[in-house]
Amino acid sequence: MLPDYDRNHQHMLLIRQFRMWRECHSSEIRLFVVVLFALGIAAFYLSLHLMVPQKEDPDEGVYLMAARLLNAGHPCSSFSFDQFWMFPRLLAASFQIFHDSLGVGRVVVVVFSVTGLIGMAVLAGQLGAPWAAPLAIICGVIDPCYLAQSRIALSDVPGVACMIWAVVTITLFRRRDQRGWLALGGAITASALVIKPLTVIFAAVLVAWLILHRIQRSDAGLQLKLRELALDFMVFGGAAILIAAPFVDFGDLAGEFRRTVFAHWTESQQDAPGVIQRLRGLLNYIARVFMWLPFAVVGIWGGMRSDRQLTTGLAAGELLSAALLVQFPPWPNHYTLLSPVLIVFAAAGMHHALMLLKHSFDRAGQSRGGIGSTAGPKFITVLSRLGISVWLLSLPWLVHNNLQVLDEPTNDLTSLTTYLKANGASGRYLLTDNAIIVYRADGLIPPIAMNLPFPRTFSSYANGRNELQKVMSRYPVSAIVLTSDYAQDPRLIFWIRQQFPNSALVRGNSLETTAHVFSRAK
Repeated sequence: MLPDYDRNHQHMLLIRQFRMWRECHSSEIRLFVVVLFALGIAAFYLSLHLMVPQKEDPDEGVYLMAARLLNAGHPCSSFSFDQFWMFPRLLAASFQIFHDSLGVGRVVVVVFSVTGLIGMAVLAGQLGAPWAAPLAIICGVIDPCYLAQSRIALSDVPGVACMIWAVVTITLFRRRDQRGWLALGGAITASALVIKPLTVIFAAVLVAWLILHRIQRSDAGLQLKLRELALDFMVFGGAAILIAAPFVDFGDLAGEFRRTVFAHWTESQQDAPGVIQRLRGLLNYIARVFMWLPFAVVGIWGGMRSDRQLTTGLAAGELLSAALLVQFPPWPNHYTLLSPVLIVFAAAGMHHALMLLKHSFDRAGQSRGGIGSTAGPKFITVLSRLGISVWLLSLPWLVHNNLQVLDEPTNDLTSLTTYLKANGASGRYLLTDNAIIVYRADGLIPPIAMNLPFPRTFSSYANGRNELQKVMSRYPVSAIVLTSDYAQDPRLIFWIRQQFPNSALVRGNSLETTAHVFSRAK
Protein backbone atom coordinates (compact mmCIF):
# COMPACT_ATOMS: atom_id res chain seq x y z
CA MET A 1 0.00 0.00 0.00
CA LEU A 2 1.14 3.54 -0.75
CA PRO A 3 1.87 5.83 2.16
CA ASP A 4 -0.71 8.51 2.85
CA TYR A 5 1.69 11.16 1.55
CA ASP A 6 2.06 9.41 -1.83
CA ARG A 7 -1.67 8.88 -2.16
CA ASN A 8 -2.34 12.55 -1.40
CA HIS A 9 0.36 13.58 -3.84
CA GLN A 10 -1.15 11.46 -6.65
CA HIS A 11 -4.58 12.83 -5.80
CA MET A 12 -3.32 16.40 -6.07
CA LEU A 13 -1.62 15.61 -9.40
CA LEU A 14 -4.87 14.22 -10.81
CA ILE A 15 -6.78 17.30 -9.66
CA ARG A 16 -4.14 19.57 -11.20
CA GLN A 17 -4.19 17.64 -14.50
CA PHE A 18 -7.98 17.82 -14.61
CA ARG A 19 -7.90 21.58 -14.00
CA MET A 20 -5.30 22.03 -16.75
CA TRP A 21 -7.40 19.94 -19.15
CA ARG A 22 -10.52 21.92 -18.23
CA GLU A 23 -8.74 25.23 -18.81
CA CYS A 24 -7.43 24.07 -22.19
CA HIS A 25 -10.83 22.79 -23.31
CA SER A 26 -13.11 25.24 -21.49
CA SER A 27 -14.32 26.75 -24.75
CA GLU A 28 -15.18 23.34 -26.23
CA ILE A 29 -16.94 22.30 -23.00
CA ARG A 30 -19.03 25.47 -22.98
CA LEU A 31 -19.90 24.96 -26.65
CA PHE A 32 -20.89 21.34 -26.03
CA VAL A 33 -23.17 22.34 -23.12
CA VAL A 34 -24.78 25.13 -25.16
CA VAL A 35 -25.37 22.75 -28.08
CA LEU A 36 -27.01 20.18 -25.79
CA PHE A 37 -29.21 22.92 -24.33
CA ALA A 38 -30.19 24.07 -27.84
CA LEU A 39 -31.02 20.47 -28.80
CA GLY A 40 -33.24 20.14 -25.73
CA ILE A 41 -35.12 23.29 -26.69
CA ALA A 42 -35.46 22.06 -30.27
CA ALA A 43 -36.78 18.62 -29.27
CA PHE A 44 -39.37 20.20 -26.95
CA TYR A 45 -40.38 22.72 -29.60
CA LEU A 46 -40.86 20.01 -32.22
CA SER A 47 -43.09 17.99 -29.91
CA LEU A 48 -45.63 20.78 -29.26
CA HIS A 49 -49.09 19.48 -30.20
CA LEU A 50 -47.37 16.67 -32.10
CA MET A 51 -50.06 14.07 -31.41
CA VAL A 52 -52.99 16.37 -32.16
CA PRO A 53 -54.61 15.33 -35.46
CA GLN A 54 -53.66 18.41 -37.43
CA LYS A 55 -54.70 19.25 -40.97
CA GLU A 56 -52.89 16.31 -42.50
CA ASP A 57 -50.98 16.33 -45.75
CA PRO A 58 -52.52 13.86 -48.25
CA ASP A 59 -49.11 12.19 -48.68
CA GLU A 60 -48.86 11.47 -44.95
CA GLY A 61 -51.71 8.99 -45.04
CA VAL A 62 -50.24 7.29 -48.10
CA TYR A 63 -46.88 6.65 -46.40
CA LEU A 64 -48.57 5.41 -43.22
CA MET A 65 -50.88 3.16 -45.22
CA ALA A 66 -47.97 1.76 -47.23
CA ALA A 67 -46.25 0.84 -43.95
CA ARG A 68 -49.41 -0.85 -42.67
CA LEU A 69 -49.79 -2.85 -45.89
CA LEU A 70 -46.15 -3.95 -45.75
CA ASN A 71 -46.68 -5.21 -42.20
CA ALA A 72 -49.86 -6.97 -43.34
CA GLY A 73 -47.76 -9.06 -45.71
CA HIS A 74 -48.36 -7.33 -49.05
CA PRO A 75 -45.18 -7.59 -51.17
CA CYS A 76 -43.73 -4.52 -52.87
CA SER A 77 -44.52 -6.09 -56.25
CA SER A 78 -48.26 -5.78 -55.50
CA PHE A 79 -48.10 -1.99 -55.05
CA SER A 80 -48.77 0.78 -57.51
CA PHE A 81 -46.54 3.35 -55.78
CA ASP A 82 -44.39 6.20 -57.08
CA GLN A 83 -41.85 6.25 -54.22
CA PHE A 84 -38.85 4.19 -53.21
CA TRP A 85 -39.34 1.81 -50.30
CA MET A 86 -36.88 2.93 -47.64
CA PHE A 87 -39.09 5.39 -45.78
CA PRO A 88 -42.24 3.18 -45.78
CA ARG A 89 -40.12 0.27 -44.52
CA LEU A 90 -38.68 2.43 -41.74
CA LEU A 91 -42.24 3.30 -40.70
CA ALA A 92 -43.25 -0.37 -40.92
CA ALA A 93 -40.31 -1.39 -38.71
CA SER A 94 -41.26 1.29 -36.17
CA PHE A 95 -44.85 0.01 -36.15
CA GLN A 96 -43.59 -3.51 -35.41
CA ILE A 97 -41.40 -2.31 -32.52
CA PHE A 98 -43.97 0.02 -30.98
CA HIS A 99 -47.45 0.06 -32.49
CA ASP A 100 -49.22 1.09 -35.65
CA SER A 101 -50.28 4.69 -35.06
CA LEU A 102 -50.08 8.22 -36.41
CA GLY A 103 -48.07 9.29 -33.36
CA VAL A 104 -45.34 6.69 -33.91
CA GLY A 105 -45.02 7.72 -37.56
CA ARG A 106 -44.58 11.35 -36.58
CA VAL A 107 -42.07 10.57 -33.85
CA VAL A 108 -39.92 8.77 -36.46
CA VAL A 109 -39.73 12.04 -38.40
CA VAL A 110 -38.98 14.04 -35.24
CA VAL A 111 -35.98 11.75 -34.60
CA PHE A 112 -34.75 12.42 -38.14
CA SER A 113 -35.38 16.13 -37.63
CA VAL A 114 -33.28 16.32 -34.46
CA THR A 115 -30.56 14.29 -36.21
CA GLY A 116 -30.67 16.81 -39.04
CA LEU A 117 -30.33 19.69 -36.58
CA ILE A 118 -27.22 18.06 -35.11
CA GLY A 119 -25.83 17.70 -38.63
CA MET A 120 -26.53 21.38 -39.31
CA ALA A 121 -24.60 22.26 -36.14
CA VAL A 122 -21.61 20.14 -37.19
CA LEU A 123 -21.70 21.58 -40.71
CA ALA A 124 -21.70 25.12 -39.33
CA GLY A 125 -18.53 24.24 -37.42
CA GLN A 126 -16.96 22.83 -40.60
CA LEU A 127 -17.59 26.21 -42.24
CA GLY A 128 -15.26 27.79 -39.70
CA ALA A 129 -17.89 29.13 -37.29
CA PRO A 130 -18.01 26.73 -34.31
CA TRP A 131 -20.17 29.00 -32.17
CA ALA A 132 -22.73 29.00 -34.99
CA ALA A 133 -23.58 25.40 -34.03
CA PRO A 134 -26.24 26.26 -31.40
CA LEU A 135 -27.48 29.06 -33.66
CA ALA A 136 -27.98 26.55 -36.49
CA ILE A 137 -30.04 24.31 -34.20
CA ILE A 138 -32.27 27.12 -32.93
CA CYS A 139 -32.65 28.75 -36.35
CA GLY A 140 -33.38 25.38 -37.93
CA VAL A 141 -36.16 24.47 -35.55
CA ILE A 142 -37.89 27.85 -35.90
CA ASP A 143 -37.58 27.89 -39.67
CA PRO A 144 -41.26 27.64 -40.69
CA CYS A 145 -40.66 25.15 -43.52
CA TYR A 146 -38.38 22.81 -41.56
CA LEU A 147 -40.67 23.02 -38.52
CA ALA A 148 -43.83 22.23 -40.47
CA GLN A 149 -42.38 19.19 -42.24
CA SER A 150 -40.72 17.90 -39.04
CA ARG A 151 -44.08 17.24 -37.43
CA ILE A 152 -45.80 15.08 -40.04
CA ALA A 153 -44.91 11.64 -41.37
CA LEU A 154 -43.45 12.63 -44.74
CA SER A 155 -40.10 11.75 -46.31
CA ASP A 156 -38.83 15.32 -46.85
CA VAL A 157 -37.12 15.88 -43.48
CA PRO A 158 -35.63 12.36 -43.31
CA GLY A 159 -34.22 12.92 -46.80
CA VAL A 160 -32.65 16.30 -46.04
CA ALA A 161 -31.31 15.06 -42.68
CA CYS A 162 -29.47 12.27 -44.50
CA MET A 163 -28.28 14.75 -47.11
CA ILE A 164 -26.75 17.03 -44.45
CA TRP A 165 -24.92 14.15 -42.79
CA ALA A 166 -23.67 12.93 -46.18
CA VAL A 167 -22.08 16.37 -46.67
CA VAL A 168 -20.58 16.23 -43.15
CA THR A 169 -19.04 12.78 -43.63
CA ILE A 170 -17.62 13.49 -47.09
CA THR A 171 -16.12 16.72 -45.73
CA LEU A 172 -14.44 14.68 -42.99
CA PHE A 173 -13.09 12.33 -45.65
CA ARG A 174 -11.70 15.25 -47.66
CA ARG A 175 -9.91 16.61 -44.60
CA ARG A 176 -8.65 13.35 -43.10
CA ASP A 177 -8.41 11.13 -46.20
CA GLN A 178 -9.81 8.17 -44.25
CA ARG A 179 -11.98 5.91 -46.39
CA GLY A 180 -14.09 4.85 -43.43
CA TRP A 181 -15.71 8.29 -43.64
CA LEU A 182 -16.06 7.81 -47.39
CA ALA A 183 -17.93 4.52 -46.96
CA LEU A 184 -20.22 6.10 -44.38
CA GLY A 185 -20.78 9.04 -46.71
CA GLY A 186 -21.73 6.71 -49.57
CA ALA A 187 -24.21 4.84 -47.38
CA ILE A 188 -25.85 8.06 -46.15
CA THR A 189 -25.93 9.54 -49.66
CA ALA A 190 -27.77 6.45 -50.92
CA SER A 191 -30.20 6.75 -48.00
CA ALA A 192 -30.92 10.38 -48.90
CA LEU A 193 -31.55 9.49 -52.55
CA VAL A 194 -33.73 6.48 -51.78
CA ILE A 195 -35.78 8.43 -49.24
CA LYS A 196 -36.07 11.63 -51.33
CA PRO A 197 -34.69 11.55 -54.91
CA LEU A 198 -34.81 15.36 -55.09
CA THR A 199 -31.52 15.36 -53.14
CA VAL A 200 -29.82 14.27 -56.39
CA ILE A 201 -28.14 17.67 -56.90
CA PHE A 202 -26.30 17.45 -53.58
CA ALA A 203 -25.34 13.86 -54.38
CA ALA A 204 -23.78 15.15 -57.63
CA VAL A 205 -21.87 17.77 -55.59
CA LEU A 206 -20.44 15.01 -53.39
CA VAL A 207 -19.27 13.08 -56.46
CA ALA A 208 -17.62 16.24 -57.79
CA TRP A 209 -15.81 16.65 -54.45
CA LEU A 210 -14.42 13.13 -54.75
CA ILE A 211 -12.97 13.97 -58.16
CA LEU A 212 -11.54 17.32 -57.03
CA HIS A 213 -10.02 15.66 -53.97
CA ARG A 214 -7.82 13.51 -56.24
CA ILE A 215 -6.64 16.38 -58.44
CA GLN A 216 -3.25 17.68 -57.37
CA ARG A 217 -1.34 20.69 -58.59
CA SER A 218 2.32 20.09 -59.49
CA ASP A 219 5.05 21.65 -61.60
CA ALA A 220 3.70 19.70 -64.57
CA GLY A 221 0.20 21.12 -64.02
CA LEU A 222 -2.94 19.47 -62.67
CA GLN A 223 -2.76 15.72 -62.23
CA LEU A 224 -5.63 13.32 -61.57
CA LYS A 225 -4.72 10.39 -59.31
CA LEU A 226 -6.76 7.78 -61.17
CA ARG A 227 -5.89 4.82 -58.94
CA GLU A 228 -6.89 6.64 -55.77
CA LEU A 229 -10.03 7.98 -57.43
CA ALA A 230 -11.01 4.48 -58.61
CA LEU A 231 -10.64 3.15 -55.07
CA ASP A 232 -12.69 6.08 -53.75
CA PHE A 233 -15.53 5.34 -56.14
CA MET A 234 -15.41 1.64 -55.32
CA VAL A 235 -15.77 2.38 -51.59
CA PHE A 236 -18.35 5.14 -52.05
CA GLY A 237 -20.38 3.29 -54.68
CA GLY A 238 -20.14 -0.07 -52.95
CA ALA A 239 -21.50 1.30 -49.68
CA ALA A 240 -24.25 3.15 -51.57
CA ILE A 241 -25.36 0.03 -53.45
CA LEU A 242 -25.42 -2.07 -50.26
CA ILE A 243 -27.77 0.43 -48.62
CA ALA A 244 -29.99 1.00 -51.67
CA ALA A 245 -30.27 -2.67 -52.78
CA PRO A 246 -33.12 -3.68 -50.41
CA PHE A 247 -35.24 -0.74 -51.57
CA VAL A 248 -34.47 -0.43 -55.30
CA ASP A 249 -34.91 -3.06 -58.03
CA PHE A 250 -31.49 -2.88 -59.69
CA GLY A 251 -32.64 -5.53 -62.17
CA ASP A 252 -35.15 -3.11 -63.64
CA LEU A 253 -33.66 0.36 -63.30
CA ALA A 254 -35.63 1.64 -66.29
CA GLY A 255 -38.85 0.53 -64.62
CA GLU A 256 -37.81 2.09 -61.34
CA PHE A 257 -37.11 5.37 -63.15
CA ARG A 258 -40.55 5.31 -64.82
CA ARG A 259 -42.26 4.44 -61.53
CA THR A 260 -40.65 7.22 -59.50
CA VAL A 261 -38.87 10.07 -61.31
CA PHE A 262 -40.85 9.97 -64.56
CA ALA A 263 -44.16 9.61 -62.69
CA HIS A 264 -43.45 12.79 -60.73
CA TRP A 265 -42.34 14.58 -63.89
CA THR A 266 -45.65 13.65 -65.55
CA GLU A 267 -47.48 14.86 -62.46
CA SER A 268 -45.77 18.25 -62.73
CA GLN A 269 -46.95 18.65 -66.31
CA GLN A 270 -50.52 17.86 -65.25
CA ASP A 271 -50.74 19.88 -62.03
CA ALA A 272 -48.54 22.87 -62.94
CA PRO A 273 -47.84 23.02 -66.68
CA GLY A 274 -46.77 26.67 -66.67
CA VAL A 275 -43.41 28.01 -65.49
CA ILE A 276 -45.15 30.83 -63.61
CA GLN A 277 -47.29 28.30 -61.74
CA ARG A 278 -44.24 26.29 -60.71
CA LEU A 279 -42.24 29.39 -59.83
CA ARG A 280 -44.88 30.30 -57.27
CA GLY A 281 -43.55 27.60 -54.94
CA LEU A 282 -40.08 29.15 -54.87
CA LEU A 283 -41.45 32.67 -54.38
CA ASN A 284 -43.65 31.52 -51.51
CA TYR A 285 -40.66 29.80 -49.93
CA ILE A 286 -38.53 32.96 -50.18
CA ALA A 287 -41.35 34.99 -48.66
CA ARG A 288 -41.26 32.74 -45.59
CA VAL A 289 -37.47 32.62 -45.12
CA PHE A 290 -36.26 36.01 -46.39
CA MET A 291 -34.96 36.93 -42.92
CA TRP A 292 -32.11 34.41 -43.35
CA LEU A 293 -30.85 35.73 -46.70
CA PRO A 294 -28.57 38.65 -45.64
CA PHE A 295 -26.93 36.50 -42.97
CA ALA A 296 -26.54 33.66 -45.49
CA VAL A 297 -24.50 35.94 -47.78
CA VAL A 298 -22.24 36.84 -44.83
CA GLY A 299 -21.96 33.13 -44.01
CA ILE A 300 -20.89 32.35 -47.57
CA TRP A 301 -18.22 35.08 -47.34
CA GLY A 302 -16.91 33.59 -44.09
CA GLY A 303 -17.07 30.06 -45.47
CA MET A 304 -15.04 31.02 -48.53
CA ARG A 305 -12.22 32.04 -46.19
CA SER A 306 -12.25 28.79 -44.18
CA ASP A 307 -13.21 26.10 -46.73
CA ARG A 308 -13.73 27.41 -50.25
CA GLN A 309 -14.60 24.03 -51.77
CA LEU A 310 -17.21 23.19 -49.14
CA THR A 311 -18.80 26.61 -49.37
CA THR A 312 -18.84 26.62 -53.18
CA GLY A 313 -20.33 23.13 -53.29
CA LEU A 314 -23.08 23.96 -50.80
CA ALA A 315 -23.97 27.21 -52.56
CA ALA A 316 -24.01 25.50 -55.97
CA GLY A 317 -26.11 22.64 -54.60
CA GLU A 318 -28.58 25.10 -53.11
CA LEU A 319 -29.01 27.14 -56.31
CA LEU A 320 -29.20 24.12 -58.63
CA SER A 321 -31.66 22.37 -56.28
CA ALA A 322 -33.87 25.48 -56.39
CA ALA A 323 -33.74 25.34 -60.19
CA LEU A 324 -34.68 21.64 -60.07
CA LEU A 325 -37.63 22.24 -57.73
CA VAL A 326 -39.06 24.85 -60.11
CA GLN A 327 -39.49 22.03 -62.65
CA PHE A 328 -41.98 20.33 -60.30
CA PRO A 329 -45.33 21.42 -58.85
CA PRO A 330 -45.11 24.18 -56.22
CA TRP A 331 -45.64 21.86 -53.25
CA PRO A 332 -44.34 23.54 -50.05
CA ASN A 333 -42.90 20.30 -48.63
CA HIS A 334 -40.42 19.99 -51.54
CA TYR A 335 -38.77 23.29 -50.62
CA THR A 336 -37.77 21.90 -47.22
CA LEU A 337 -34.77 20.60 -49.19
CA LEU A 338 -33.37 24.15 -49.31
CA SER A 339 -33.80 25.04 -45.64
CA PRO A 340 -30.89 23.20 -43.93
CA VAL A 341 -28.09 24.67 -46.08
CA LEU A 342 -29.70 28.11 -45.96
CA ILE A 343 -29.88 27.88 -42.16
CA VAL A 344 -26.25 26.71 -41.89
CA PHE A 345 -25.07 29.66 -43.98
CA ALA A 346 -27.29 32.04 -41.99
CA ALA A 347 -26.04 30.73 -38.63
CA ALA A 348 -22.43 31.05 -39.79
CA GLY A 349 -23.29 34.54 -41.02
CA MET A 350 -24.69 35.47 -37.62
CA HIS A 351 -21.44 34.31 -36.04
CA HIS A 352 -19.31 36.38 -38.42
CA ALA A 353 -21.65 39.38 -38.22
CA LEU A 354 -21.49 39.45 -34.42
CA MET A 355 -17.70 39.14 -34.49
CA LEU A 356 -17.41 41.96 -37.03
CA LEU A 357 -19.69 44.24 -35.05
CA LYS A 358 -17.96 43.41 -31.75
CA HIS A 359 -14.55 44.30 -33.12
CA SER A 360 -15.96 47.40 -34.80
CA PHE A 361 -17.29 48.60 -31.46
CA ASP A 362 -14.02 47.70 -29.74
CA ARG A 363 -12.05 49.63 -32.31
CA ALA A 364 -14.35 52.63 -32.08
CA GLY A 365 -14.36 52.64 -28.28
CA GLN A 366 -10.68 51.90 -27.66
CA SER A 367 -9.15 53.40 -30.85
CA ARG A 368 -7.64 50.11 -31.96
CA GLY A 369 -5.85 49.99 -35.26
CA GLY A 370 -7.65 47.05 -36.87
CA ILE A 371 -10.01 44.16 -36.36
CA GLY A 372 -7.59 41.32 -36.99
CA SER A 373 -8.63 38.15 -38.70
CA THR A 374 -12.33 39.00 -38.51
CA ALA A 375 -11.89 42.10 -40.65
CA GLY A 376 -13.83 42.06 -43.88
CA PRO A 377 -14.84 44.31 -46.75
CA LYS A 378 -17.01 47.28 -45.93
CA PHE A 379 -19.79 45.61 -47.91
CA ILE A 380 -19.81 42.65 -45.51
CA THR A 381 -19.95 44.94 -42.47
CA VAL A 382 -22.85 46.86 -43.99
CA LEU A 383 -24.57 43.59 -44.93
CA SER A 384 -24.10 42.31 -41.38
CA ARG A 385 -25.85 45.36 -39.99
CA LEU A 386 -28.55 44.99 -42.64
CA GLY A 387 -28.99 41.34 -41.66
CA ILE A 388 -29.51 42.28 -38.01
CA SER A 389 -32.01 44.97 -39.01
CA VAL A 390 -33.92 42.61 -41.32
CA TRP A 391 -33.92 39.94 -38.61
CA LEU A 392 -35.33 42.28 -35.96
CA LEU A 393 -37.95 43.73 -38.32
CA SER A 394 -39.04 40.28 -39.54
CA LEU A 395 -39.39 38.72 -36.07
CA PRO A 396 -43.18 39.33 -36.00
CA TRP A 397 -43.49 37.58 -39.39
CA LEU A 398 -41.39 34.67 -38.14
CA VAL A 399 -43.48 34.37 -34.97
CA HIS A 400 -46.66 34.51 -37.06
CA ASN A 401 -45.46 31.69 -39.31
CA ASN A 402 -44.43 29.55 -36.34
CA LEU A 403 -47.75 30.06 -34.60
CA GLN A 404 -49.48 29.15 -37.84
CA VAL A 405 -47.57 25.86 -37.93
CA LEU A 406 -47.98 25.03 -34.24
CA ASP A 407 -51.60 26.15 -33.85
CA GLU A 408 -53.04 25.34 -37.26
CA PRO A 409 -56.76 24.56 -36.92
CA THR A 410 -57.20 20.82 -36.69
CA ASN A 411 -59.12 18.95 -39.34
CA ASP A 412 -60.64 16.66 -36.73
CA LEU A 413 -62.48 13.85 -38.49
CA THR A 414 -63.09 11.77 -35.37
CA SER A 415 -66.81 11.47 -36.07
CA LEU A 416 -66.04 10.14 -39.57
CA THR A 417 -63.48 7.58 -38.41
CA THR A 418 -65.82 6.56 -35.59
CA TYR A 419 -68.61 6.04 -38.12
CA LEU A 420 -66.37 3.93 -40.37
CA LYS A 421 -65.19 1.78 -37.45
CA ALA A 422 -68.78 1.24 -36.28
CA ASN A 423 -70.01 0.27 -39.74
CA GLY A 424 -67.34 -2.16 -40.87
CA ALA A 425 -64.63 -4.48 -39.69
CA SER A 426 -61.05 -3.33 -39.33
CA GLY A 427 -58.80 -4.34 -42.19
CA ARG A 428 -61.47 -3.96 -44.88
CA TYR A 429 -60.62 -2.31 -48.18
CA LEU A 430 -61.73 1.30 -48.67
CA LEU A 431 -61.07 3.95 -51.32
CA THR A 432 -60.83 7.64 -50.57
CA ASP A 433 -59.46 11.01 -51.67
CA ASN A 434 -57.58 11.35 -48.34
CA ALA A 435 -55.69 8.26 -47.19
CA ILE A 436 -55.36 9.44 -43.58
CA ILE A 437 -59.11 8.83 -43.15
CA VAL A 438 -58.83 5.15 -44.01
CA TYR A 439 -55.64 4.83 -41.98
CA ARG A 440 -57.20 6.26 -38.82
CA ALA A 441 -60.34 4.16 -39.35
CA ASP A 442 -58.18 0.99 -39.18
CA GLY A 443 -58.93 0.18 -42.80
CA LEU A 444 -56.76 -0.71 -45.78
CA ILE A 445 -56.33 0.81 -49.20
CA PRO A 446 -55.71 -1.78 -51.94
CA PRO A 447 -51.98 -1.79 -52.78
CA ILE A 448 -52.62 -1.08 -56.46
CA ALA A 449 -54.61 2.02 -55.43
CA MET A 450 -51.83 3.74 -53.47
CA ASN A 451 -51.59 6.51 -56.07
CA LEU A 452 -55.35 7.13 -56.13
CA PRO A 453 -56.02 8.89 -52.76
CA PHE A 454 -55.51 12.32 -54.33
CA PRO A 455 -58.03 14.93 -55.51
CA ARG A 456 -57.23 14.52 -59.22
CA THR A 457 -58.49 10.92 -59.24
CA PHE A 458 -62.07 11.96 -58.49
CA SER A 459 -62.07 15.16 -60.54
CA SER A 460 -61.90 13.29 -63.86
CA TYR A 461 -64.72 10.97 -64.93
CA ALA A 462 -62.82 9.03 -67.59
CA ASN A 463 -59.57 8.48 -65.67
CA GLY A 464 -61.25 8.04 -62.30
CA ARG A 465 -63.76 5.43 -63.52
CA ASN A 466 -61.09 3.41 -65.30
CA GLU A 467 -58.83 3.38 -62.25
CA LEU A 468 -61.66 2.50 -59.85
CA GLN A 469 -62.88 -0.32 -62.09
CA LYS A 470 -59.38 -1.80 -62.21
CA VAL A 471 -59.06 -1.76 -58.42
CA MET A 472 -62.58 -3.05 -57.74
CA SER A 473 -62.06 -5.99 -60.11
CA ARG A 474 -59.16 -7.24 -57.99
CA TYR A 475 -60.07 -6.25 -54.42
CA PRO A 476 -63.36 -6.42 -52.47
CA VAL A 477 -63.78 -2.68 -51.90
CA SER A 478 -66.57 -2.21 -49.36
CA ALA A 479 -66.91 1.59 -49.47
CA ILE A 480 -65.66 4.82 -51.01
CA VAL A 481 -65.15 7.87 -48.78
CA LEU A 482 -65.00 11.31 -50.42
CA THR A 483 -64.55 14.59 -48.58
CA SER A 484 -65.84 18.07 -49.33
CA ASP A 485 -62.28 19.41 -49.33
CA TYR A 486 -61.79 18.56 -53.01
CA ALA A 487 -63.74 19.02 -56.23
CA GLN A 488 -65.35 15.93 -57.78
CA ASP A 489 -66.72 15.22 -61.23
CA PRO A 490 -70.55 14.84 -60.92
CA ARG A 491 -70.54 12.12 -63.60
CA LEU A 492 -68.06 10.09 -61.56
CA ILE A 493 -70.15 10.54 -58.41
CA PHE A 494 -73.21 9.30 -60.34
CA TRP A 495 -71.25 6.22 -61.47
CA ILE A 496 -70.03 5.58 -57.88
CA ARG A 497 -73.64 5.73 -56.63
CA GLN A 498 -74.55 3.02 -59.12
CA GLN A 499 -71.82 0.74 -57.71
CA PHE A 500 -72.39 1.72 -54.06
CA PRO A 501 -76.09 2.58 -53.75
CA ASN A 502 -76.10 3.41 -50.04
CA SER A 503 -74.61 6.72 -48.91
CA ALA A 504 -74.29 8.66 -45.69
CA LEU A 505 -73.21 12.25 -45.07
CA VAL A 506 -70.91 12.54 -42.05
CA ARG A 507 -69.78 15.89 -40.70
CA GLY A 508 -66.36 16.53 -39.24
CA ASN A 509 -65.82 17.72 -35.70
CA SER A 510 -64.11 20.93 -36.81
CA LEU A 511 -63.58 23.17 -39.82
CA GLU A 512 -66.05 22.83 -42.69
CA THR A 513 -65.20 19.31 -43.82
CA THR A 514 -67.97 16.84 -44.53
CA ALA A 515 -67.64 13.39 -46.05
CA HIS A 516 -69.84 11.15 -48.18
CA VAL A 517 -69.52 7.44 -47.46
CA PHE A 518 -70.75 5.30 -50.38
CA SER A 519 -71.22 1.64 -49.46
CA ARG A 520 -72.83 -1.46 -50.97
CA ALA A 521 -75.00 -2.24 -47.95
CA LYS A 522 -76.41 -0.38 -44.99
